[in-house]
Amino acid sequence: MNLCNTNNYDPTIIAEKIKKECTRQNITVKTMLQELNINHAALTKMTHGGAPSYITLARICDYLNMSVDALLNRPIPEPEPPNLDAAISTVA
Repeated sequence: MNLCNTNNYDPTIIAEKIKKECTRQNITVKTMLQELNINHAALTKMTHGGAPSYITLARICDYLNMSVDALLNRPIPEPEPPNLDAAISTVA
């Protein structure tokens, strides 16, 4: 199993990435939080090391049109190529 760098799970780093992505998309953090009905304290808590809920992260990522994997800098595994020999033998 290939584990990723758990430093990417540091809430302070995640909060900074969210802020940078908002800036990149020309969205204010305040607007995003208001539209998602997320208390600003949730992001403030993250900037001080408090872990966000997975639901909060998922909602923010959906809003910013990014994956949680991208937010956490997790590599996206390459899909296994199909086993054509097995498929052919099943059909034959």
